[in-house]
Amino acid sequence: IFAFVAFAIDLSYVSVVGTELQNAADSAALAAVMQIHEGEAAAVDEAVDTAVANHAGGSPAALATSDIEFGRFD
Repeated sequence: IFAFVAFAIDLSYVSVVGTELQNAADSAALAAVMQIHEGEAAAVDEAVDTAVANHAGGSPAALATSDIEFGRFD
């Protein structure tokens, strides 16, 4: 029974960290949108800074500049 409890706790932790990562990604995207009028470079810098300011699993969230894409959604 101890193994089942440990497994349930692990699954809960994975779910929480996933939510924290999604929050970091959403925050970074919103921060980039707020800076896009300054240019793409400023938006990328703001997105990376905002992602690092968020934590997931006790560590700062990492966002590589190569992961950032600009485009239009129709």
